[in-house]
Amino acid sequence: MNISYYGIFLFSVFISSVSQIILKKSANIKLAVKRILDSKTFDNGVICASEQAVIIPTSIYDKVKEEFTARNAYIL
Repeated sequence: MNISYYGIFLFSVFISSVSQIILKKSANIKLAVKRILDSKTFDNGVICASEQAVIIPTSIYDKVKEEFTARNAYIL
């Protein structure tokens, strides 16, 4: 399944695989991070389709990390 919205590209091959979010360089960072966290925290992230990884271009990594941190999220 491939879905692109708000500069976010969702990529998942199988239900049992790790769902990944790939951010585009042109992403609206505040909105993208909000949507990622909304999706991940819905039902405490129990749903198998919840994102497990975010792939971020190096050119926007610091801004994205700052936004996740501002929303009390952790990057592992």
